[in-house]
Amino acid sequence: MEGGLHWVGLFYSLIHFPATHKSIEFSDDPAAQSRQLSTRTKEGLELKLHFAFQYKLKKDELPEMYRMLQNDYEQVFTRIARNSVLHVAGDYIAPQYWLQRAPIGGNMTGQLKHDMGEAHAEVSGFMLLKIDLPDVYEGAIVATEVTN
Repeated sequence: MEGGLHWVGLFYSLIHFPATHKSIEFSDDPAAQSRQLSTRTKEGLELKLHFAFQYKLKKDELPEMYRMLQNDYEQVFTRIARNSVLHVAGDYIAPQYWLQRAPIGGNMTGQLKHDMGEAHAEVSGFMLLKIDLPDVYEGAIVATEVTN
């Protein structure tokens, strides 16, 4: 059924699902839906990731999604995103976050697209907004890069 006016019976109701792209952000911004993710790099350094992604519900799969998630789909999508990104984040050492940001973001995007696809949603964009490593470590990386 498309948007617009629809006749429904006396004891029926319509459930509204957005037909547009929606965003979920993980950051320290007060407007973000969730806080930034805290995890560890492969060698054990503290890591905070700030990211956002856009998704759209798959129109043809709405009945399956509703049976699986009911109306709490956005909370479930937030958990899926958290798990997907954390799954990938621990596979890299700290210097890789400095030197290979784009490939790491690509791997996170791929994992998120796969996991969200199983939940009947399509990821249309992913942005790795900020990567926070300990200040001492970031200072050492900057000093090394300046020397090089």
